[in-house]
Amino acid sequence: MSDGENTVAISPSSSQGNVERLHYSDLTLEALVNNHSWEYCDAQHLQNGVKRLFVGIAPDGMMIPNGARYLGVNYSADPESRRYIALHYGPDLLKDWDGREGTPAEIAAKVNEWAVQYSLTERAKLGTA
Repeated sequence: MSDGENTVAISPSSSQGNVERLHYSDLTLEALVNNHSWEYCDAQHLQNGVKRLFVGIAPDGMMIPNGARYLGVNYSADPESRRYIALHYGPDLLKDWDGREGTPAEIAAKVNEWAVQYSLTERAKLGTA
């Protein structure tokens, strides 16, 4: 269903049959969690984004011997419209996408694919692939 600017879907919000209209950005983050092994950064505030741990994308250290680092996905640069979804490594923006250029599942797949490719590239640079 489309309301012109934002695509929304109806999703059950409880076992009592209540329904809630979810913004496409929420559906995209949900698709990353449900379909691509990401996890919510904050279980109380799902709109704060998701994260996923990638092993071997940074030099080994004393605190993190396997070079594991989190990549994050959120709409922090666009909190009003939540149109642009962004992939981050710490404070660094790696890539962003217009979240309306596909279904939430398609956008989630693109974001995940790009994150996986980024991790493989970084592992290859470090010789950990």
